Order: sequence, then C-alpha cells, then structure tokens
Amino acid sequence: MDKIIGFTKKGIFIFLIVSSAMVLLCSCVNDSVDLGGYFKYDTEHQYISGHCIGILYPIIIKRQPGRKDIPPCVIGYKYDDDFIIAIQKPKTPLEQIYYDFNDVKYPLGLDTTYYWIIDKKEGCVNGPLTYTEFCGKCELYGIKLCYE
Repeated sequence: MDKIIGFTKKGIFIFLIVSSAMVLLCSCVNDSVDLGGYFKYDTEHQYISGHCIGILYPIIIKRQPGRKDIPPCVIGYKYDDDFIIAIQKPKTPLEQIYYDFNDVKYPLGLDTTYYWIIDKKEGCVNGPLTYTEFCGKCELYGIKLCYE
C-alpha cells in the first residue's frame, strides 16, 4: 500500500512539473499580450486566440462550441473584464497557421475590414462581422468598449 501511495505522489509531482513547464514554454515561444479569459494577442502573427493553459489545453478548448481564434491580421483591439473587441483585415494569401483559419467565411470578401467580439465569460468568438452587425451586437450586449 505504501508503494502505491509513493508511486501516486511521484506521478502527481511529475505531472505538475510537466504541466508547469508546458505553460512556461507556451508563454515564452513568442511575444503576446494576455487579454484575460484565456485569450492572448500574438504580436508576431497578429491574431487572437485562446492561449495555452497547460497540458489539457487541446481538450478544454475543443469542448467549447464555436471559434476560438481571430485570424491574422488583427489591426486593433480593446478589452475589459467581460469582452474583447477586435478589428481585422484578412491576411492574403490566407495562411494555415492554425487548423481552422482557412475555414472563416468572409461575407464581403478578403479586401474588407471586419469586426469581432469575444465574450470572455462564455469563451465564444463572434465574427467576422460587418460594421453594422458589430454596432448592433455592441448595443445588444451593452458593450461599452465599442463607444470609447
């Protein structure tokens, strides 16, 4: 019994070390800005995504419905405790930096500016939106960032 307890303690310790190292590695790979709610702005590639939260990141992020990324090129953003809003001009040609960037449907084509809203509490990403759709959603959700 003592051997099982000792083995379990060692296993938990190793898991914590590896998980901590993964978080540290993810945060050191490139320059990024923490936007809260597990989202970050990657300054090198100019996109916003759910960021690394340890070894369980792929499992957690895939369980959440909807998009988790705003593809390049994010040309501006604002955030508070509840929301992130972003302005994006699609990068052409589209690059497959992550698995689903190329499946974004841009209703007005790639040479238009689009708007995005991330609800940090729900973990959902709304967009790409036209300016009219964006203003409507800001009013609907009472997002004050849109009017600052």
